[in-house]
Amino acid sequence: MRLDDKYCCYCGYLLGNLKETTKEHIIPQSKGGNNKYINKVHCCKSCNGLRDNLSFESFYSKVETMMNEAKVRNDMGEYYNCEGMLENIKYVKEYADKMGDELKYKTRPS
Repeated sequence: MRLDDKYCCYCGYLLGNLKETTKEHIIPQSKGGNNKYINKVHCCKSCNGLRDNLSFESFYSKVETMMNEAKVRNDMGEYYNCEGMLENIKYVKEYADKMGDELKYKTRPS
């Protein structure tokens, strides 16, 4: 998994146009994440909405539940690749752990 602008960082969907692409905050701003490029990855709208502002652990559990229940379609009408997503969530979390405080505001903006 690569953190680049061609694929969704979670499901691996090839992002063909800007309508499908969002900027996902690795550490959500609501949880102290900054708005710098190092705290953003490209993500499809479906995965961005699915994660919302969940922690990686909660997001992982949510995708595991989806995998164990029924197949769930994304906004593009395709089934989520839940097994691939679980691996990608781990990868993005490893990046977040490695970057640490660089992804957070030094002081919380008012």
